[in-house]
Parts: sequence; C-alpha cells; structure tokens
Amino acid sequence: MIADGSDNARRHIVMNIDQFNFEVRDGNLNGDVDFQSQTCTCREFDYFKVSCSHAIAAASSRSINPYTLCDEAYTVNSWMLAYAEPIFPVGSSSTWKSSPGFVNIDVQPPKKVVRVGRRQTVRILSTGEVRPPCKCSRCGTSGHNRKTCREPLNTV
Repeated sequence: MIADGSDNARRHIVMNIDQFNFEVRDGNLNGDVDFQSQTCTCREFDYFKVSCSHAIAAASSRSINPYTLCDEAYTVNSWMLAYAEPIFPVGSSSTWKSSPGFVNIDVQPPKKVVRVGRRQTVRILSTGEVRPPCKCSRCGTSGHNRKTCREPLNTV
C-alpha cells in the first residue's frame, strides 16, 4: 500500500498550513493531512492506519519516513508479540468436554430467501481496492475497449 501511495505521491502538490497540517492537491481529490491526529480527508489514513498518498507526499516534503506514520499493529515487533505464545492444537472432537448447561439441539440453517433477478457475476471490490483501467486491444490506449474504440483502422 505504501509503495503504491509513494508512486502517486510524486505527482501531488504539498502546501504547508503549519508544522503538522498540510494541504495536498492531487488533481481530483485534495487531502488535508494532520500528522498530530494522523488523519486525512480522503479517510484512507484513518481507516487503514497506513499512510495514504497524501500523507506520504506531506511526509516527504518534511523528510519524514512514511513508515513511521503507520500504526503500531503493522510493525514486526507487534507481529512477533502476537505469535510469541505457543498455539496448541484443538484435538479431536471426541475429547472435547461440554459445559453442564449444554443442550444437544439439532441446529438447522436459516431459511433461504430466493432473490429475484440475475445473480451478480462481478466481484465487489473491497475498501481501498482500485479497479484496473480497461485497455483497448486494437489501439493499445487505456480508458476504452475494442468495441467502443474510435481510432481509425490501420490498413497496410
């Protein structure tokens, strides 16, 4: 995420507001970055706790390493602490002990409601995921496909 953001951050224009606040212009979605509260108006910095392209551009203008702006949970030390304790296997279900208040009830799945219409075939992108631009196989430019290409045919 930071590698993608640093490529985009090179094209951003950074303007200092004060020591910790910056206005970053990227052409379409401007970002107001606050290093004290670690927020940006694009909300990527707040949501993922990883530097967005606006924060990376502001950090590079102040010669700050963008990795220092990431949340503590993304550090190697926190990952090592998470897996420091041994994880024991569960074992087979025949050796499990049930609690005294447990009632053996046959649980049925919920009733399925059949939806009207055609099923969705395209995967819904998760937050922060960007759809790759379509590329025309005829002329090679991006932004349209072969069917909607308006370039004249090259006849040799």
